[in-house]
Amino acid sequence: MNPPKQDKSSGFTFLEMLIVLAIMGVLLTISIPMTNRLQTSYKERMFLEQFKADVLLTQQQSMTTGDHYRIILYEQERYYRLYSENNHQLIQENHLPEDWILQSYTIDRKIQFDSNGRIRSPGTLFLRTPQSTYRIIFPLGKGRYYVKES
Repeated sequence: MNPPKQDKSSGFTFLEMLIVLAIMGVLLTISIPMTNRLQTSYKERMFLEQFKADVLLTQQQSMTTGDHYRIILYEQERYYRLYSENNHQLIQENHLPEDWILQSYTIDRKIQFDSNGRIRSPGTLFLRTPQSTYRIIFPLGKGRYYVKES
């Protein structure tokens, strides 16, 4: 009985393995910057949603309780606080990432609503991130603010 012959074409050559590894390396190199951009975009979207929720809370609390609630911006320290003005109670504090800038443009550092839900001092804020710049505009009247990316 003859021993079975080994087929030399059943495996990959060293050159084929190097080519596959090089292609996988290129794909990984391309995907890492895309992941960083997606993460930054997600972080921006989450911050804007949190800010929207805080502004809405400030407006609703001012309307339902009749007390004055406000958001105070600390631009140099890169955070903002939500306060109850009547008993000077801190409700919430949110920080910006290191490389972001929140800057009041035509609005005073305070965002306040009266008991009817109207903003006391309309104006504009700028939020600058490494990827984008957002204008946060508080119009006159009962309407909420809106965001424009520039």
